[in-house]
Amino acid sequence: IWDARGAFVTHVFKPFQGGDGGGSGRLSVTAITWKQELGQLILAIARDDGSLAIHDLREENPNKVIILRDHVSAVTTMDWWGHEFFVSTGRDSILNLWRIVESKASDNNKKKGTKGKKTNPLVSPAMEYRRIQSIPVYEQVEGMVILPSHKHPTEIRVATAGGKGIIRLWKASVVPGQTPELKLSLEQPSLQSFGEARGGYMGLVLNQKALADKNKMEQIIAVDAEHN
Repeated sequence: IWDARGAFVTHVFKPFQGGDGGGSGRLSVTAITWKQELGQLILAIARDDGSLAIHDLREENPNKVIILRDHVSAVTTMDWWGHEFFVSTGRDSILNLWRIVESKASDNNKKKGTKGKKTNPLVSPAMEYRRIQSIPVYEQVEGMVILPSHKHPTEIRVATAGGKGIIRLWKASVVPGQTPELKLSLEQPSLQSFGEARGGYMGLVLNQKALADKNKMEQIIAVDAEHN
C-alpha cells in the first residue's frame, strides 16, 4: 500500500498460509477493494485460490486479519453493503453473502472492562464475517457491483456478469431481525446480451457520472471479451 502524496510504501501484505476451505492463500492477487466509508481504512484482498483477507489499516496488531476461505477458485469481485453485509463472487460460479457482526472476543473484552486503560478511538472492534447465503450463478463471475442504496435503503441490490455474457440483477430485502436472501430479480434478454459464444463479459463498472446526477437513471458499464 502506497502513500500517494509522499510516494512511499506504508504496508506490505503477504499471503496467509494454511487453514481450511478455499486454499492456502499462496497464489496471485486477483482483486482488491477499499471499503468506501469516511474515517475507515479497511481493505479486502482476494487471491487466485479463493481466499480473502480483510485488513483494517488502523488496527494496532498487524496480524489481526479476517481470513475467509469459502470460495474454491479465484475471487474476482467483492464489496460492502453498509456496515452489516459483504458480498463476494468468483470463478467458482458462486455469489456469497456475508453478515458482519462484532466478534465474541470483542464482547468478552467489554464484559471484563478496561478500567484504567486507555483505548484508541480510531481502532474498530473485532468483527466476524459470517456467510449467510451461497448462490450458484452457473457461470464464472468476472464482474459484480452493489448498486447504491439511497433510492432503495432497505434492499441489497447486486448486479453480476461473467462467462455466459448475461447481466443479472439480484435483490434481497433487509428487515431487522431477519436474514436477507438474495434472489434473481432481472436478467438481460438473450437478444441484448453479449453471449457465451463470443466470450462473455469481463467486468462491470458503475457509471459514477450518472450517479452524481439524481435525475438520471443508474447506469452500468459492461466490458465484453472483444474489449468493447
